[in-house]
Amino acid sequence: MDFPYSKEVSDHLELILSSPQHAYLLYGSKGVGKRLAALKIAAGLIKESKILSVQNFAHPNLIQVQLVEGKKAISILQIRELTERIWRTSFDPSLPKVVIIEYFDSASVEASNALLKNLEDTPPQTIFLLIADSLELVLPTIRSRSELVFFSQPPQDIVLEYFNDQYSLDDHEMEDIIHVAHGLPSVIEELINSEEKLKKIKKIQTMAEKFVNANITERFLIAQEVHIQKVTTEFLTELIYATREQSTILVEGERGIADLEKIMQAETQFASNVNTRSLIENLALQLT
Repeated sequence: MDFPYSKEVSDHLELILSSPQHAYLLYGSKGVGKRLAALKIAAGLIKESKILSVQNFAHPNLIQVQLVEGKKAISILQIRELTERIWRTSFDPSLPKVVIIEYFDSASVEASNALLKNLEDTPPQTIFLLIADSLELVLPTIRSRSELVFFSQPPQDIVLEYFNDQYSLDDHEMEDIIHVAHGLPSVIEELINSEEKLKKIKKIQTMAEKFVNANITERFLIAQEVHIQKVTTEFLTELIYATREQSTILVEGERGIADLEKIMQAETQFASNVNTRSLIENLALQLT
């Protein structure tokens, strides 16, 4: 099975299709193609190529669990509804049921424990594909009952070659998009197809870069703008990149690492419904 950014992942997907286990945990940085890989596995197992070509394609043997709009975590209610569905008779019993759960590292402890019961007592011919950015945020009991599949960020030259083959953009335009997307394939794809999204991310990146070098008053004004525009998740992500770049330029070592840890802690707090504006203002005071 072809996976465009990594032969190692392609080989692993082939192995999964030839001898599927009951649960896989696909993990790695956001935007490296984990969802694409999960859909490729599902398409191969269910023998339905439209899963890849049609957005949110509905198939009776495919169950997809995603974040509910406006929510930050997979809930126990979603897992309970999933449990009811997977124990029903398959539309086509000759094919497996494939369950894709995205953002599983956001799942509450209750939701994770509810899913664990399904992993311990899995319905016949049911395969779970769990997707997570952070392996550490997934319960150890879930990790131990899943086969781990790691996705690293692909080399820049491979990414550039792939997207140049897929899209007719000039080199400067493509390189600009790859730079804004930090070389992450899924983000590149999204930005190529949405000029509005590209402009939005560029604006957030400018805000993050200013925040790193600004005084307290300026940082509080940026915090207010982030809160009003409701772009906290994107801002924290770009703040990490901006802080890393600044630390590299200034060779600040431990100070830069400490700032990165504070931002990543803020990401965790935001996922726990901490007030957005207070969160960014607190960072404004804490970062060096």
